[in-house]
Amino acid sequence: MSRPVNVKTILEKSVAYYKELSESKGIKIELDSKNYNFQIDESKLSMLFGNLINNAIKYSMANSKIEISLKSGIFIIKDYGIGIEEDKIDNIFQKYNRQTEYAGGFGVGLSIVKKICDEYEIKLSVESKKEEGTRFILDFS
Repeated sequence: MSRPVNVKTILEKSVAYYKELSESKGIKIELDSKNYNFQIDESKLSMLFGNLINNAIKYSMANSKIEISLKSGIFIIKDYGIGIEEDKIDNIFQKYNRQTEYAGGFGVGLSIVKKICDEYEIKLSVESKKEEGTRFILDFS
């Protein structure tokens, strides 16, 4: 059963968890977050952030940055990586779907993100430009 959790606290833990991985690629994570409470299972929220942060690191260029913000219930994660072709964005949430061979994986992370967002009625959107990066926006409000 889910209870109200401070999204900022879970987000900060998730960023800390991936700090070593991001530093190994020379990627700086810039975090700007404000307190926000939302009724969700803590482990699912961790999974949600974990998948998005891991992907941002995985598909970012070395020595770049990832910007993460949480303000007024809007979570945004932006990377400056390889990006996603516009005609493929609609397919990225399908299970076992891999859009690129750029980095390893099984194509399940974003399907998990979508499933959790649907379960908790979190609005999810994606903006991406090939060779410029990707931005995921989650609206908890």
